Parts: sequence; structure tokens; C-alpha cells
Amino acid sequence: TAYEIHRCLEFRRVLFRSGLTDIHSHLVPGIVDGAKTLEESLALIQQMGEYGVRVLITTPHVMAGVYPNTAESIMKNGDKVIDKLRDLRDLRDLRDLRDWRR
Repeated sequence: TAYEIHRCLEFRRVLFRSGLTDIHSHLVPGIVDGAKTLEESLALIQQMGEYGVRVLITTPHVMAGVYPNTAESIMKNGDKVIDKLRDLRDLRDLRDLRDWRR
């Protein structure tokens, strides 16, 4: 019901209000079972910011036969997200875009 959805969203807002770090997210588009497109990545990042997540550690998988990603493909798609975030800069909680390749 609409009430249950509202309660769930309120719970998330309270839970994430403290400025948490997400240490396992699939935000690089088209790499694993997470975001499929750049737009979806940006929407997920913005929503996580609204929930209070302030640090995101993206964790793309590389597994032969299951997730045939390479370091190059991960960095290429990750750079697209970073570049777009830099262009948008209107995301209020976006303070620092450190080198995500560490």
C-alpha cells in the first residue's frame, strides 16, 4: 500500500541520516548486476545521497564466464559516471570526487 511504501522510505531516511558509507554498490553502468545505464547510475547515486549516504565504494565484479569485465572496461564506464557528476555539480552533497581508481 502507499502507507507501507511511505513508512519504508521514512525508515530509510532515518536509518541513513547519519551520513553512512556504502561499501558495496554496483554503480558503474553496464558492468555487473547493478546500474544498466549512465542515467540509472546517476539516479542511484542521487537517491543514495538523499538517504544520507556520503561515501560510495563501488565494487564491480570480474569473474571469467560470469562477469567478463576487464580493468579497462570498468575504468572506462566509471570515468563516464565521474565526468557526468563533475558536469552536474548541482548535486548538493557532492563535495569531492577523488580518484576512484585506487
